[in-house]
Amino acid sequence: MLPISQAMKAVHLCNGSNGNYYDRASRRRDCQTLLLGGIALALLMAAVPSLRQVGNFLASIVHELGHTIVAWFFGCPTYPAIRLGGHAASFHKPQIMAFCIGIMLALSFAAWLHRKERGKMFFFTFAALLYPFLAFTSLREALHMLGGHGGELAFAAWLFSRALRGKGTFFPVVRVLYTTLACFFVGRNYVMTSSLLMNENLRNRYLVVGPLGIKNDYHRVAEDIFGVSLDAVLFGMLVVSAFLLPMTVQLSQRRSRILSRV
Repeated sequence: MLPISQAMKAVHLCNGSNGNYYDRASRRRDCQTLLLGGIALALLMAAVPSLRQVGNFLASIVHELGHTIVAWFFGCPTYPAIRLGGHAASFHKPQIMAFCIGIMLALSFAAWLHRKERGKMFFFTFAALLYPFLAFTSLREALHMLGGHGGELAFAAWLFSRALRGKGTFFPVVRVLYTTLACFFVGRNYVMTSSLLMNENLRNRYLVVGPLGIKNDYHRVAEDIFGVSLDAVLFGMLVVSAFLLPMTVQLSQRRSRILSRV
């Protein structure tokens, strides 16, 4: 296991916010050290029951927040319910058309505000044009169901990118904490999807039993929305979980190199 001091040293060397860099090989090695240190601490967190319970509760909050944000974005008022034991669910009401129109107008207005910045203008314009195809089709429900686990992974990527860049964190221990939580969230999803793929008994339980008496997210996406096997959905999310943090490292390093040339 990597010592905490080594991981804390790495966050200084990975920090791209002030432009202080060593050579490219050193940056890559130091960012890998930070990642390995976060994995080691996340494993320790998963091994200690009290810490694991805290991590699972935090993951449940992020999970339901992901469902809630996606549902509200597509005009469906949603109210999450979370138990202290970790079980949670989000219940959304029917879509409000006026709210969806407001979102489309907001995206269009954002594109106009950024009309002199080609990249941002293209992003908001594309989002405004794509929105109806997502909000008024079955893809809305699919994104809502995937917003839970997807929200955990997105939050993990955000935490890890901030740890790599040092953005908004003044103490090395905060960056180590960010990395540890990111690795815990990603590892939690990786273990879940791989276990469901390899363990038939666990998969059968997942198909039958859900918290609060409703189907689980991946079951609903596979059976009710896309009409595919559960294994197909699980494998897709397994791949995302496996490559998320390494891809975050690559994107962060590429971003830093681009900014260093400006």
